[in-house]
Amino acid sequence: MIPLGGLGTGLAVNLYDSTRDKQLDLVARNALNARQIAAFSERIGQIGSPKELIADTEVYTFVMRAFDLEAQIFGKALIRKTLESDRSDTAALVNRLTDPNI
Repeated sequence: MIPLGGLGTGLAVNLYDSTRDKQLDLVARNALNARQIAAFSERIGQIGSPKELIADTEVYTFVMRAFDLEAQIFGKALIRKTLESDRSDTAALVNRLTDPNI
């Protein structure tokens, strides 16, 4: 990522927009990121439940980071319960959480 300190918001947004594809390509070509992307792509189709997702630490961690939930990686029980919640039930855990990313 390009450091943006001192740039106005509009200029920063334009800079990110104009270099987005290059930045995504650089991230994807990073060895660690490339390995994680490959592992995710290979195994996500075989995961059919929240329990299976959480059991695969590498894929689980990748998904949590993708949704900007890295700080919640440790809370596997909470994430599992959230994923298993019935969204149509207003009292369900998923509807009572305050983090809109979950």
